Formats: sequence, structure tokens, C-alpha cells
Amino acid sequence: RFNPPDVPTDKDTYYGKVWPYGPAAFPDFFKNETVLWWQGQVKNLHDTLPFDSLWFDMNEPSNFKALCPKNKLDYPPIRSSVIFSNNQLSASTLCMVTEQGEKGEYRHYDVHSMYGLTGLIATRKALDATIGKRGFVVTRSSYPTSGRYGNHWSGDNSATWPMMHHSIVGMLEFNMFGMSFTGADICGLILDTTPELCRRWSQLGAFYPFSRNHNDKTAIQDQDPGVWALQGHPEVTEAARASLQLRYQLIHYLYTLLYRSYVYGDT
Repeated sequence: RFNPPDVPTDKDTYYGKVWPYGPAAFPDFFKNETVLWWQGQVKNLHDTLPFDSLWFDMNEPSNFKALCPKNKLDYPPIRSSVIFSNNQLSASTLCMVTEQGEKGEYRHYDVHSMYGLTGLIATRKALDATIGKRGFVVTRSSYPTSGRYGNHWSGDNSATWPMMHHSIVGMLEFNMFGMSFTGADICGLILDTTPELCRRWSQLGAFYPFSRNHNDKTAIQDQDPGVWALQGHPEVTEAARASLQLRYQLIHYLYTLLYRSYVYGDT
């Protein structure tokens, strides 16, 4: 079924819409059989396309179309700023009355914030079992103890100067949350960046613990460091190159700091 109109249960497959904006099923990571199934999926993917790390995205979970029955959990009597639209608490995610767990003992309302964590733990186990060596999992959703299983990036941002500023705050906050290996999308994900913004952001982002330039597929302006020299802005390419070269000169020091953060809880 696609978006079942009745109350979803642990016996039904819960469908919604996620990128690339098509039908998507949401695994229940509170169930052991799901964790084993997930390991099989990761192995099958690795057999087709070898990898050493994984990106676990949209795991709040995000759902672009939720049709939920009328009930006091999904439609609370008092609307708050946490609700996106339509007085529906489940807007952009799963129905709050969804049952999860081995016997449907949990309502999504009670375990929503743990969806990303349970999926992260399952993904970490699957990655370890598949590659047999150390890798890492990048997660968007997080919860206390998530730093034990993966690292974090701050999610969708925009190509604006305030967003570049906020990335510093978010990085330091997650350091205090026990997830030191974190960073933001360099040059911004949404909207078209500018040469000066991308140059400055590349200089900053080279020193994020998790350093990655990431762009939305709908953007008109490419922002890969190498493309700027071809577009008449070699200063952006040179700034990115110089900053990344300095990062690699310091990589052993950065590695030591991350090791101490993981083992001893240093900041």
C-alpha cells in the first residue's frame, strides 16, 4: 500500500515519499529481524559498489507525505512551533500512532527521537560486518550516545554568510554533545553560492573535523573547487587548494585530537 489510510502497525509496511521523490519504506530498527535484513542490504550494496564508509541521511525520519488518521497524538489540541503545518505533529515524518518494536510495544510518538539512533547502530553493525575494517557512518539525525557509532554533519544549509557563521556554532555544539567528527556543507547546499563566499567557506571548511563540499543538484552554480578556475575565478581554486594542503600537513595532529576525543572524551 502507498500511504495506508488506516492506522499503521508493525505488521504493515509503512510507505511514504523521500528522495528521489518516490515511494519509500521505513524500516523499524527496533526489531532484530530488521537489523539482520539491513545487514544483508548493506552487504548486497557493497558487493555491487565497494565502499568503506556510509552516509545515513533523511533518518529523523523524513517523510514528504504523511497521511495519518485523526487521533490525539498526530493532531494535538494545542498547536506549537514544532509543527510544520496543518496542526499535524507528524508533518514531514511518520504518523505518531505508528507501532514499532518486536510486538508493536512502542508508539512512534514515544520513540521518534530514537529512530536515527537505532538506525545508526544497525548501520554501524552492518558496516563493520561487511567491510571487516574501520570505517565511519555519517548521520544527519542524532541522539545521546550517537557519537559512539558515527559522526555528524549539520544537514541542509544555504549558501549565505549567516549560514557559514552558524556552521562554527553547530560544530562546537556537537563537540560538546560528544560528536567531535562533524562539519557543514562547505559553500552551502541550497541556493547558488558566490565566488567570495565559496572562497572564504573553503578556507574555513578545510579545518572542519569533517570537511566536505556538498551542493544541491538543482543549483545552477557549480561549486567544486576545481571548477572556479574554469569560470574566471582562479582565486577560489587557489584558496581551496592552499587550505586543503595545510589541512593535510596537520592531519596527524587532527587525527590525534580525534583519537583523544573518542577514547578520553577530550574536546
